[in-house]
Amino acid sequence: MNEQYVVCRLCGEKFSRIASRHLVFVHDISMLDYRLMFPSAELVSEGQKHITSKSLMCHEVSFETRQAISDANTGHVHTVEAKQAMSIAHTGMKLSEEAKQKLSDLNSGKVFDEEFCRKVSEGRRGCAVSEETRRKISRTLTGRTSSEETKHKISEGLRGHKNALGCTRIQSEETKQKISQVNTGRTHSKEARKKMSESLARNSEERGRKISKALVGNTNALGHTFVMSEKTKREIAEGNTGKVHSAESIKQMSETRKKLWKDPEYARSVFRAVNRRPNESELHLLNILDRHYPNEWKYVGDSGSGIGGRYPDFVNINSKKQVIEMFGTYWHDPVLFPERPTEEELIAHYKECGFDCLVIWEYDVWDEASTLKELNDFCRKYRR
Repeated sequence: MNEQYVVCRLCGEKFSRIASRHLVFVHDISMLDYRLMFPSAELVSEGQKHITSKSLMCHEVSFETRQAISDANTGHVHTVEAKQAMSIAHTGMKLSEEAKQKLSDLNSGKVFDEEFCRKVSEGRRGCAVSEETRRKISRTLTGRTSSEETKHKISEGLRGHKNALGCTRIQSEETKQKISQVNTGRTHSKEARKKMSESLARNSEERGRKISKALVGNTNALGHTFVMSEKTKREIAEGNTGKVHSAESIKQMSETRKKLWKDPEYARSVFRAVNRRPNESELHLLNILDRHYPNEWKYVGDSGSGIGGRYPDFVNINSKKQVIEMFGTYWHDPVLFPERPTEEELIAHYKECGFDCLVIWEYDVWDEASTLKELNDFCRKYRR
């Protein structure tokens, strides 16, 4: 296209700008009709745009004039037909890079009042963003890092209704549903997961403090202050129903938990937090031990006494390196908790640490005769 003129699609004449006068008197159509007929047609040549731009740069609008224009437009509502006409008229129009830069410089540092922002927000409601526009926005934002000031402004702007996590943000059910549908089946690439992991690691301490502060409320079983409605709990439960972790995810979670449990302080804090005491099955086993092996066994499940990162339920206090583990049918279900060690793995672990280990399942402990036989065999085979 020649930068000095544009061509009328109806008669082929060349103009620096296609005016309404030409369309009305020569072709008997309006500008809107022309735009409907030729949506991608240019109306102004590049040369004319440049001249207009230079002219406007030299023309400074006073504050009083701007205020008068603003007052005149206040309360004015465009009709649906007018909005459609303006939309069609602007279809295909593109701002030059120079014009974009000027607009950016003009708005840089400009602070809009709450009323203006509210009007803009209301005006944009219901506006559909095309896939092409989304891709452009995504490409523009790729690699961009927001300043701390911008992050703070965004955070302040999202303040509103408190959700289950204590975060202040208003989202309609329709918006939540759209977000859910968009993310359904979506899989992050390894590179994306790595970036998110690194980002969380960098901000983990500060983020932890913020989350901790936001979750102030009721105390749960772990001693955390957390407010969560019954509806939220139900939704989380429904969302996780049928969810199956991959073998890789299970392995990663298992390794992470193993590392945490090797820290004595972490283990003690967990035991204190859950307020662990001997349950009914453990009390029954303790009663058997006290009657048949007085002053030999002690329940230590709530003391955080660890052996190589593992924390037995009972230890021998009579100079014998023996421990007893009580396996619950729920907590040691291999389907529900595949990362938990099996009997063989636990016995092998304690053996590496120089201890003999006996594993008793909670449903077996109620058969006292069978349990006593196991205990006798276990204690008798110990060699000092």
